[in-house]
This record gives sequence, structure tokens and C-alpha cells, in this order.
Amino acid sequence: MNKIAIFIIALLLTIPAAASANLITNPGFETGNFSGWSPYAYGSEQVSSANPHTGTYEARINNYGWVTQTVNSVTPNTAYKLSSYLYMPQDGGEASISITFYNSTGTSSFQQERTWERIPGSAQYEKIETDWLTAPDYTAYARVRCSVASAGSYIDFDDVSLDVIPEPGSLVLLLTGLLGLRFKKRA
Repeated sequence: MNKIAIFIIALLLTIPAAASANLITNPGFETGNFSGWSPYAYGSEQVSSANPHTGTYEARINNYGWVTQTVNSVTPNTAYKLSSYLYMPQDGGEASISITFYNSTGTSSFQQERTWERIPGSAQYEKIETDWLTAPDYTAYARVRCSVASAGSYIDFDDVSLDVIPEPGSLVLLLTGLLGLRFKKRA
């Protein structure tokens, strides 16, 4: 393989990561508070520095608590993926992340939830994520939610991410353009 072909392949492998920008405000709770987020009930949710996945802070949520964030920068017919790192102490429990798309009147048009359950004795951070989701035609905004259904004590959320997934068609166009430039140089 020649150097240009290797460069093009390497470039294409980095494009999805580069094209994806996290739409969540304060995704790692690094402001030290819930800036950008709305807690369900203060006291059940708190920003903690006891056990961050990265950075200095994480969101610590107790039984039946949650935090939500409204994301206005979503676009209809665009694919997204929601993810978060979760930590559950030794006593086990169940948590979830979810995204709901809404139309301009506030009616929900589509929701996906990813549930995470841990058995006692296996404490560590794990990444959970939704499938690729396409925002419906009439999407005006989305709401992201991190919630705890049950926990012996708490569950930590950190590094929440809502990423735009590049369209495969745009990658094909980029590859075609790069190959065209390659062959134009030879001519």
C-alpha cells in the first residue's frame, strides 16, 4: 500500500470521532454543581468529588433520583448516540440513561433508554450507551436523563455524552474527493 492510501484510511478512521461533538453541557459535572442539569429532588442528587471517572467531579444519585438536561441543538433526521460512565458500589442496583425527542409543542415523539444493572460485589465504572438514534422529522429538542431505579446506597454518573453520528454518505463523498485529488496529481 502506498503512503497516500494509508493516509486516507487513517483519516477516514478518525473522521467519526472528529466529526462528533458532545452536545451535553457540563458532561462531567466539572463545574462542581448541576449547571446545565435539572435535579429531580435536591438531596437525592449531588455533585461529588469522591469517585470521578475523569476530572474532579461526578454526579451521585441515590434511590429513585435523576437529573435531566434539555438539549436544544438537535436536528431532525440526524443520528445521535447517548453514553455515560456509571459506577455502582459493592451493594448493587439498577440505573439508566435515556433520551427523549420532543416536537415544538412539547409532545414526545421518540424515546430510547439503556438500563444498567450490577450485582453486588463488582464495583467499577462501566460505559453504557444507546444504539444510534435518528431524531424524528419534527424534533425541536431532546431531553437526556440519568436515573437510578434502585441502589443500596448510590450510583455515580460521569462523562455523559450525546454525540452526532456522521452520515455514511458524507464519508463516501469525502473519500471520493480525496481519491479524485490523488488521481488528479498523477495525470
